[in-house]
Amino acid sequence: NIYGVETAAHRYFNTSAAKLNLVQSATIAAITKNPSRYDPSIEANQPEAQKQRNIVLDLMLRQGFITKSEHDSAVAIPLKSTLNIQREVSKIGCQAAGDAAFFCDYVTKKILHSREFGKTAAMREKLLTEGGLDIYTTMDLRASKAAMKAARDTIPVNDKSGFEVSIAAIKPGTGEVLAFGSNRIYDATDAAKSDPTHTALNYAVDERDGGGLGWQIGSTWKPINMVAWMLAGKSINQPLRTSMLYNNADFNCSKFRGVGSWSVQNSGGGTTNPETPLQGLVRSHNTTQASMAQQIKLCSIADAARILGYHNSPLGQESVYSANSLNPPMTIGSVQASPLTVANVYATIGADGVACDPIAIKRVVDKNGKRLKVPSAHCHQAIPKGIAQTAAYALNQGVVQPGGEASTTQLDGGRKTFAKTGTNEQYYMTTAGFVPYQVASFVAVGNAESQKSFNGMTINGRTMAAWYGMYIATPAWKQFMNDYLKAANIPVDNDYG
Repeated sequence: NIYGVETAAHRYFNTSAAKLNLVQSATIAAITKNPSRYDPSIEANQPEAQKQRNIVLDLMLRQGFITKSEHDSAVAIPLKSTLNIQREVSKIGCQAAGDAAFFCDYVTKKILHSREFGKTAAMREKLLTEGGLDIYTTMDLRASKAAMKAARDTIPVNDKSGFEVSIAAIKPGTGEVLAFGSNRIYDATDAAKSDPTHTALNYAVDERDGGGLGWQIGSTWKPINMVAWMLAGKSINQPLRTSMLYNNADFNCSKFRGVGSWSVQNSGGGTTNPETPLQGLVRSHNTTQASMAQQIKLCSIADAARILGYHNSPLGQESVYSANSLNPPMTIGSVQASPLTVANVYATIGADGVACDPIAIKRVVDKNGKRLKVPSAHCHQAIPKGIAQTAAYALNQGVVQPGGEASTTQLDGGRKTFAKTGTNEQYYMTTAGFVPYQVASFVAVGNAESQKSFNGMTINGRTMAAWYGMYIATPAWKQFMNDYLKAANIPVDNDYG
């Protein structure tokens, strides 16, 4: 309960739950019966709150929990004299949730933003803070533990590099958010302003939901291009002529009008000519993505992204058709997205093309025992099953083929692996992948606040002239996936893709 005993102890008495005395404990027990009516921080409520506190003390005496002397001393104390109201505590109800705090914060944001919980923002906030809600979430404790450990093992909280690790996991075919991982400590107090290891921002979610501006996801975008290519009726084995210079007008469509040119090359330089879309994904070649977009046009790729569940993270620029994303470099991942969004795109591919909206709330029961309506995942067949299976096949080929750029993602136990690594220049390292119908996850590593080069950095005791996703994001992704799959006892099933 995010507005439970620990929070109430700090809110009303500036102490912890473990240090509450008899009078304070009875006061909090009384408040829970009707938080809005008995909230003692509102002066008009104090007479009734004291009356209810004394009823609790009467019951404790009657049931033998306290002596008559303790009872008489407690009821004689004026409620007002016991209070030490902390005005800011009500804003940080997730503070006491430990490693689940980022998930807790996401749940509260979804309640505050979802009309299912009230027509106005004020109504939703009142329900959250005063409604005495029991909130049942989709969080899997095994996934949460694995995600937090993977993030902090990869880059410790106090690592001098200052880079963040952000992980999101979701269950394909359901929309259920399983976990978030971070190498930051959740802190919604002013102390976070002076300590870079503390934050109330969940970099795994959209800005609207308490996250940042998103991550440039690099080559983890490329399966979207392949889905768009197949939706246009084309073969992934079609040889394509590639180039290192494209006219932006060649990508024109109803929502994009390009001018000038785009210079693009593969990692390490140059291009491969000709090359098929399958080879381009396996080798993670950029020029092949450009040639695909040149043929089917940029809007087709944006359409596929939207259908798969993609949107941008920055507030007010969420649409994939926004000017900040609808341009040729979009095809190689120069977009700003949250880890949860990218994990959800991969979940669609890992659920035979069934797309869902991410959901974190299973059910909510109010103080009267009434079950409230919660947001739906709106699961639906977004792309044909055959296209999803073929995209999965292509992802696996990047793992198993010699020279495949995703070869380092292979999961334990011979499990068929569907994954893609990414590097956005030298600033962001990413890895995404899934186990069909079980878990899809995305890992981003970098400086979430501003661009900071990895080149020459020492991270967790290791110094490299140049860093790539396979060196840092991939180990975090593999550790999370392997640990969670083992903890959840998810069997190996290699029939997909």
